[in-house]
Amino acid sequence: MIASIATFATVWVWVMILASHVAMKREIKRKGLPASEFASPWWPAASVVTIAFMALVIVILGVFEDTRVALYVGAVWLGLLVLAYKLWVRGGGRLRADLVDETASIPMVAERP
Repeated sequence: MIASIATFATVWVWVMILASHVAMKREIKRKGLPASEFASPWWPAASVVTIAFMALVIVILGVFEDTRVALYVGAVWLGLLVLAYKLWVRGGGRLRADLVDETASIPMVAERP
């Protein structure tokens, strides 16, 4: 049971990371910002396949009776997070952050003659 709950938590964290990455890439494209210096291999296919895999893991957790409890515990936890957000996050905390490129330029090393 503990392992299935930990699996749900891990999958949830990775889904949030992937969703944030997809949102960032879409905003970069929408605003016409320069592409990241750190390219994402096989974008966007890799992100789509990975999110689908994470969804499959959640489905598999629900298929087996022994691991299904993780979905119940996870749903309660996510419900508590939504409730806490609605109760305690106010003002600017609810606004979407601006995407600002703070990447420093990489100095180029001159070749020796």
